Amino acid sequence: MLTRFRGGWWRGAAGAALAAATFFAAGVASAAPINASWFCSAYAQSTRTEYVTGIFSADLNNPDVASAWNRYLEGQHIDVGTTGGCQRAVSADGVKQLRDIARDTPNNIGAKLVDVDWKFAPGEVAASDPGKLYYYCQSGTSVAGVTYFSDVFGLPAISASGYQSLPITPFFQFVQKQYNSPPGLAVGPPTGPNGRWCEFVGNITETERSKKAWQDKLRAQGRQIVETGWKYGDATSTGSAVSAAPTAPPAAPAPQQAASAAPAAAQTASIAPANDDSTYFCMATSWPAKVVYFTRRYPLDADQRDVMDAWAKWQSLDHTPGVVENGGATPCYFRFTATEQQYQQYRRQAEGYRHADPAWRIVDVDWRYTPNQLAMQSKPGAQYGFCWAQAPDQKTMYLSAAFEMPLEYVSESKHVMSSEFGKALTATKGLPARPYEDARVAACVPQGSATAAETNRQKFGADARQRGLQIVETGWAFVRTAQTPPPGQQPGGH
Repeated sequence: MLTRFRGGWWRGAAGAALAAATFFAAGVASAAPINASWFCSAYAQSTRTEYVTGIFSADLNNPDVASAWNRYLEGQHIDVGTTGGCQRAVSADGVKQLRDIARDTPNNIGAKLVDVDWKFAPGEVAASDPGKLYYYCQSGTSVAGVTYFSDVFGLPAISASGYQSLPITPFFQFVQKQYNSPPGLAVGPPTGPNGRWCEFVGNITETERSKKAWQDKLRAQGRQIVETGWKYGDATSTGSAVSAAPTAPPAAPAPQQAASAAPAAAQTASIAPANDDSTYFCMATSWPAKVVYFTRRYPLDADQRDVMDAWAKWQSLDHTPGVVENGGATPCYFRFTATEQQYQQYRRQAEGYRHADPAWRIVDVDWRYTPNQLAMQSKPGAQYGFCWAQAPDQKTMYLSAAFEMPLEYVSESKHVMSSEFGKALTATKGLPARPYEDARVAACVPQGSATAAETNRQKFGADARQRGLQIVETGWAFVRTAQTPPPGQQPGGH
């Protein structure tokens, strides 16, 4: 069976297997680069033309190839809608079969085939870290006439899906402080792409594209766009805002909009985020099972990542039937998004489901976070991860413990930590001196919370065992000493 998708034709099970392999490869963020064979294709419906490139080489996990291909098509004024994309396989023979299908299809449907002399080259689009998913945050329509946007930023792909709400609170805290507490900020349910305050898209290019499209939509409504420059985890964000709107002042809100802004301002005054910034609650929703679970609101006395990890763990023990097995939404809300007003709005929304369909259920669960629910607790704001290295024979993989990563070393691409891990392996395991800062030899992988670091470290090791590698648990953790190179210094070989 052939199925059309963005960028080509897939052969049933083979396509599904490749898609699964691709997802996992993106999750194992710092795996060594793997050379792969690629081709790209696109179908222009208006001219009934299929465009197909030759086969070229690029890293298997490169997240930017399809974006570069689509940019090329745009530059050639070829309108393919959303059909431009790329496929790859580790072997040239594997991708040749897929390319042959793409080239044969136009003849089968009476369309035209055009062979395109294009191949991916680094620098055609902004280079994305293959181990990250990229986000942007925005304030939606919560503030009358103005929407505040963050910059585009990345979170580790292996844990990002569990931390979609992580940037929300610090973004709104930044906007509140930098822009003098705009009335209505964060009041009401999220009003953004896909009903989220912070949207994650994929690589840098596609996230920038999504952000621009959303800004254009808001401008068309007469809203002013303010670029705050904020990025999650970026201590250097000073917030010197640059308005992306025209230099003229924004149009006055329509009467209906102004009327709705007044009660929003009053509500913000009565429940100001600054006075209600230390609470949380969690939810779980399953549309197939038609059920919404609510915790109560509690004081936030732990790192919010630990709250989310513990909430997910508790659900995995079948305390919220119908959610885990159906892939339901299981967010936790904190501070700005966890006010009593927000809590009641979500409950009213759930009541609306039940009013429209009596089969819906609302279930209050007696759960709150306690430290004993997790084996490891996170320090607020700290980053945790692990390191790996392969032996020269490619048959043995060495794993560190999960440990707290100093933020200054995380931001400098982890070269120093990888190099220090390599030195320890040379000293304790007798491995030859190698350039362990080279990602093909070793890497240190930030994961977010302490629990995420340990969980994903174990998953990484299990996957390596399935590939026939011997795993050596070293117990090593990075500790800065007087001899440790400073952040940013490029280590040499050892």
